[in-house]
Amino acid sequence: MQTPNGPVEIEVGLTIACDGSYSTVRQAAGLEVMDIGVPIDVLWFRISRRPEDSYQTLGRIDYGKMLILINREEYFQAGLIVRKGTFDEVKAAGLPAFRQSLLQIAPFLGGRVEEIKDWEQVKLLSIQINRLKQWHKPELLCIGDAAHVMSPAGGGRY
Repeated sequence: MQTPNGPVEIEVGLTIACDGSYSTVRQAAGLEVMDIGVPIDVLWFRISRRPEDSYQTLGRIDYGKMLILINREEYFQAGLIVRKGTFDEVKAAGLPAFRQSLLQIAPFLGGRVEEIKDWEQVKLLSIQINRLKQWHKPELLCIGDAAHVMSPAGGGRY
């Protein structure tokens, strides 16, 4: 390990890799990842919630699209399901087209779609499902997303 005073060697009996879905420990150990594959991604964003809106979490499917609206009291954490790898295409079509697709699925959002003013407000969650063929080596154990990625729906608040 590199420190301000130079390199330091640390000896341990067991390393637990719990450094997430892009684990550097797993990569350094050369453990094989088996990608199960998922055909979708989620575009997460916030949109205001009105008192008259449903209190329940909503899933709306229409026009070949799916929109998730998770009630966060003052706003909805919203997720538009898109085909994997198409976020650049969605952006290229422009924000007006994106807003229109939201209205097509959920007309009750009305003028609220105008709250989305730039692409910085829309976060890509690249859905993954994978696992290690082997979760351990001598003196190493991988746990959590370092061992098996199961992307959550609603995992981050945007």
